[in-house]
Amino acid sequence: MKHAGLVAGVVLAAAVGGAVVLLRKPAGASTVAVSFVISSGSVPVDGATITVGGQTMTTDASGSASFPAVQSGNQTVMITAAGFTSVNETVDIIGGNTYDVTLSPVGLPPPNPTLLITDPLVFQGGTLGYIGTGFTHDGGVSVSVLSGSGTVNFSPTAAASNGDIAGSFTVGNNISVGQATLTLTDEISGASVSQSFVVEPTIG
Repeated sequence: MKHAGLVAGVVLAAAVGGAVVLLRKPAGASTVAVSFVISSGSVPVDGATITVGGQTMTTDASGSASFPAVQSGNQTVMITAAGFTSVNETVDIIGGNTYDVTLSPVGLPPPNPTLLITDPLVFQGGTLGYIGTGFTHDGGVSVSVLSGSGTVNFSPTAAASNGDIAGSFTVGNNISVGQATLTLTDEISGASVSQSFVVEPTIG
């Protein structure tokens, strides 16, 4: 692993195999406690097994795991998680660091998302519903609308274990009257799908 010289209180980038690792070095750290945060895209990886210098921990629902006392210096770090590529690299362990590791999914078919808007005509102030299929299982899906007033981003939706999602949002005045486009983007693979709909002015 190769990384820049550590500077207290800043974020530094490093490479562990094919994964991207960020090192967060708190000021004044003098212990040999370290933490790991494992994710895939923007989604935490729950249940990943991390082994450092012969000690093993498992990540929680936030993708985090902490080692209260490991030997500093060059240590073998192994990270495994079902459905993801493994990491097996020598890492310079420095007390107080948090190592952010991004894993790549494997063994799943590439996403081929589809989108259905339940009613392609909606009034301002009304609710637009949508159904999406074919996204990464349990992955995050971002939701955005492009209209004459620009792009509006809504809260991401989590795909189900079968890769399907269903959601809705209120069409406010921040979406112009006329044709608009709804886009769902798989936050892990980057695959996206779009469909147009029409916004009508509120009557009365």
